Amino acid sequence: MNVESKLETYITKKGVPAKRITFEWTEEKIALAAKMWGEGFTGPAIAERLGVARGSVSAVASKFRDRFPSRLNPGKKSEDGSYVEVPEYWLKQAAGLWMGGANANKIAEITGVKPSTAYTRIATRPDLFPEHRLPDPVRALRGETTLGDDIVIHHVKRTHITGEVHTMPRVSILCRGEG
Repeated sequence: MNVESKLETYITKKGVPAKRITFEWTEEKIALAAKMWGEGFTGPAIAERLGVARGSVSAVASKFRDRFPSRLNPGKKSEDGSYVEVPEYWLKQAAGLWMGGANANKIAEITGVKPSTAYTRIATRPDLFPEHRLPDPVRALRGETTLGDDIVIHHVKRTHITGEVHTMPRVSILCRGEG
């Protein structure tokens, strides 16, 4: 069940000839790898079954993202499309912390969940977690300039290795998910 391999000669950046093995992926092999991916096989397991390098499977998975969907789970969805399985007590505690000015990392630390879990839960519930906006006087004190609703320029002071202090702009473009 090996994918056909061939020895390829190429010239390196330094002008030295070198050889590498390349794999010819046929449509059937891609479909088989995608099926195994969907069944939960890892990249190395697929590579071992097909007799190819792990990087080759990774490259094919990256090239054909429609056939190799991401395995990151943002949360289970119910039939109506809303997210479920978030404990109500967690939502109440996290929403209270959020309204008090805590960020997702702080909420994760206090509630005892992973930061990625807190980020996901917060992102999926904009009704409970509205966008944090600082009042304009606070932004002015922090050295921020607002250009419209979506662009903020932070004026950040950096100390150079010589000891000189430079003020450098850092631009934040806020995506609101509209579109």
